[in-house]
Amino acid sequence: MKNLIFFSLIFLLLISCYKKSKETQNIEKYETILTDEETYKEEFFIADNIKYPINTRNGIEDLFNKHYVNITQEYLKEKLDEKSKKEYSNFKTRINNSLKEKINFGGKYLIIEWGCGTECQTGVIINLEDGKIFSLPTTEWGAEYKPNSLLFVANPPSVNNEYNINRPYYAYPRYYIWNKNKFDLICDTGNNEIK
Repeated sequence: MKNLIFFSLIFLLLISCYKKSKETQNIEKYETILTDEETYKEEFFIADNIKYPINTRNGIEDLFNKHYVNITQEYLKEKLDEKSKKEYSNFKTRINNSLKEKINFGGKYLIIEWGCGTECQTGVIINLEDGKIFSLPTTEWGAEYKPNSLLFVANPPSVNNEYNINRPYYAYPRYYIWNKNKFDLICDTGNNEIK
């Protein structure tokens, strides 16, 4: 009798967890007509009533605006942080050549990208106020970001439309927020995960 009660409780627990994960991790799909000759599917990952585009531009500007920040620093104010310089010394030339560029992320940061192999991009983010350097998330199909937003989109949805090809499983859009000197993954549309 104890075994029956024990297994019944385990079964109920598993069912309730499954239902909860289905409620919060849901993909909505629908078709949109672009021209008279062409139809394609727009896909969104829906979590907490927020649409994260998978293969469409619709809705991505709203996400950038949701994470809006004022621009506070346009060019490097101080020298690069010495500790950061040592950590990223292998990329010294690439970093130094980019320091004259204007802010391109998050109100006071400069993102510098470079290739790391086939379908691989990486880089650094530099705080233009104090010169500290941090790593970027690795991407497969590039990234999208704005000077006045803390949102960083790895493998942006627009890439799929530009090349008109299907994404491999590892190159679905991932959405990050820059928070306290690190990128927090908030949505991985390829794994249907919301953080």
